[in-house]
Amino acid sequence: MAELVADILVSSGIDACLDEFEPGRANVTARIKGRTDIKGLVFSAHLDTVPIGKQPWDVPPFGGVISDGRMYGRGAADMKSGLAAMIASALDVNDQRERLDGDLILAFTAGESSACLGARRLVEQNTLRGADAILVSEPTSLRLVTAEKGAMWVRAIASGQSGHVSGAASSTGRGTNAILPMVEFLAS
Repeated sequence: MAELVADILVSSGIDACLDEFEPGRANVTARIKGRTDIKGLVFSAHLDTVPIGKQPWDVPPFGGVISDGRMYGRGAADMKSGLAAMIASALDVNDQRERLDGDLILAFTAGESSACLGARRLVEQNTLRGADAILVSEPTSLRLVTAEKGAMWVRAIASGQSGHVSGAASSTGRGTNAILPMVEFLAS
């Protein structure tokens, strides 16, 4: 799938990078430069699907069978439909004389069901530099989902002063419990 996507982008004049980071696992990335240096938009989709499993299929799992106006097959909705829409949009953006203000960054990854291996690779390579937002074409039953996800590590330090219940062990008397301000901080 990665090779096909890279070929489509390159044959349409988009400088795409095929990065096979493990045997049989590859990301495809590209950047369509905007006309200014404002933050860009990432189009993100995964290229792979989970295995077909042992259950019987009514249609060939990789056949892309169309019946009653619907396509059936492994990955038809998750994620080939979103991937195809993003590729078509990127080709349209690339064909326009008027560029977007910011870059359009294409980030198509492998390993979505395997600890997001391809996404980790993008982070390691700083591929998403200059991006302000990511549009993920994961199926959501045609509902727009706005989300923010990330990790933030915070080190909080609360200070206290040792004391004695009688007030005699400290020059200031009873002391200050460091736990109470930390509880207040964590609750806010």
